[in-house]
Amino acid sequence: MRLPVMLIVAVAVLILAINGERSAVSGDARGEAMTRVNLLLDRSASEDTKPGRDPFFGHEMPAKPSAEQSAAAAKPLVAAAPALPSFRIVGKQHDEHGWLVFIAAPERNGLLWTVREGESFGEGYRVAKLAPPVLVIQAKDRKLSRKFNIGTDEE
Repeated sequence: MRLPVMLIVAVAVLILAINGERSAVSGDARGEAMTRVNLLLDRSASEDTKPGRDPFFGHEMPAKPSAEQSAAAAKPLVAAAPALPSFRIVGKQHDEHGWLVFIAAPERNGLLWTVREGESFGEGYRVAKLAPPVLVIQAKDRKLSRKFNIGTDEE
């Protein structure tokens, strides 16, 4: 549908260029030619256009959002809870009391916790599960947890 409109526009520009170069053409003839071009453009534009669409632009215009979509977009987003710190599991050890795990926090240079299952460490974290190959660290107040693979009990 764009091709006929583009063709009509090209013809109109060509007519204008030819009429502009001829000085012998009277003002009435030039006015009649312009009227014909305008009629052609109006007719083709009315056939080719849809509400909200520009016939000279290649993409469809997005539809206006409904009232429900506008209301949903206006609602503030709930801030996500911060993730657990990037704990690093340095090692594990088994003794007569069970498993022991060594946990480091890269953000805090030199800090190393030695904890067992159920014990708390740091600022509100605890070892929820310690059964190789699984270690689960949980934040007490935020209900966030992170699962680590610490290897089998032979390693």
